[in-house]
Amino acid sequence: MGVACMTVLQAQVSSISENFNSGTWPSGWVRSSSYVGINGSTKWIYSAFNTGDGQLSIHDIVTPEIADIASKEISFEVLNNYGSSLKMEVYLSANNANTDASAYFIQEITLDEPGEYYQFIPVTIDFSGMDLSAAAGKNYIRFRVFEESGIPYGIGIDNVELKTHVNADPTFVNISSDAVDENSPVNTVVGTFSTIDPDAADSHTYQLSGTDAGKFNLNGDELRTSQVFDFEQQSSYSLVITSNDGRGGTFARLLTINVADVNEAPTGIQLSSTSVARGAVAGTVVGNITITDVDQGDNHTISLGGVDASAFQVQSGQLKTQNAITATSQSSFSIIITAVDREGEMVSKPYTITVDESSVNGVFSYGLEVKQLVHPNPAQDLLEVPENTINITFYNMEGLKEASATPLGTQVIIPEHIAPGVYLLLLDTHEGLFSQKLIVE
Repeated sequence: MGVACMTVLQAQVSSISENFNSGTWPSGWVRSSSYVGINGSTKWIYSAFNTGDGQLSIHDIVTPEIADIASKEISFEVLNNYGSSLKMEVYLSANNANTDASAYFIQEITLDEPGEYYQFIPVTIDFSGMDLSAAAGKNYIRFRVFEESGIPYGIGIDNVELKTHVNADPTFVNISSDAVDENSPVNTVVGTFSTIDPDAADSHTYQLSGTDAGKFNLNGDELRTSQVFDFEQQSSYSLVITSNDGRGGTFARLLTINVADVNEAPTGIQLSSTSVARGAVAGTVVGNITITDVDQGDNHTISLGGVDASAFQVQSGQLKTQNAITATSQSSFSIIITAVDREGEMVSKPYTITVDESSVNGVFSYGLEVKQLVHPNPAQDLLEVPENTINITFYNMEGLKEASATPLGTQVIIPEHIAPGVYLLLLDTHEGLFSQKLIVE
């Protein structure tokens, strides 16, 4: 190679360059030999340089110290002037001589076999995205060539340029998901953040702020829940996520995190009444059934179970008698009411339905047929009844049950404690239930 000609720029300028064409050395520079071939070995390529007057300089592929190298990038063009492929490495060195055995490796460059015109290949190394903690104090850029023969030349480097890397701010923050199911446990991952940044090698940290930031937490780049959410109480939350590239660049985005509604099982069943009057006919309403479910508007299928389920039915959300409640019917019924929602979640509750013996109004309010079946009327001690009579119940005019009696054949003895007065009789016969007014003297 011939004598190099260098252009030296002041330190505050963001780039310097060198041209390896023929020319004279700048004043104050001392040239040393380079490209000394050592057969079968490798050799540092270096030369003398001048760092006076606060100037940044590059000369014969070795630089003086560069302040804050982590914010720099170096570009150059490299030419393979050898007859086959070569390998070159870039290091950071602690000094400007060929004495730093612990130079920090940065990058390897493979130079293919040259073509007919020996074209230069552009190379750029950006230090801004590198972890240079292990290279502390090594602020000299050094190139190393592997010489595989004794030929004292093989590469050419031209247009070396050192630039201060201008950090670019992140431009957007993405999140992989912005929704979480209600009732999810604490520390459930909502989504993962990623940052769009013109500086592709930058790494980013994240910070939460905003109205509902306290309801979430960060685990690296993951957004997690800090509480159990209930869709029915609140369906969305607002927070601000800020991405920081660690070099002064930030980007903040307002996010809405949605709580997804998850079907929940109904929690309760209420029956408005648990009694039915003696004498109630089939289809009599016992009570209204109400289902408690946090999922508003949910539809439910209601069914009956238990030992006495067959005595009742459900129609339009009402519990009704399936058969008449006769004088001989049992005094209470055990049932289980079950409600199932649209996704198969269910709730069940047992009920005891009691037969109300006290309200004659209840007995005679269902359209029972009135017949004069009992004689005589008025009566004193003995009643004549139809032979198909099963039972007679005596109610006073205040609607209270006074007594009941079972026929002996076609006769019924009026119970001794029945005082003279007017009574309503409920006759339970094989032909059905009938009512009649009776005067006892």
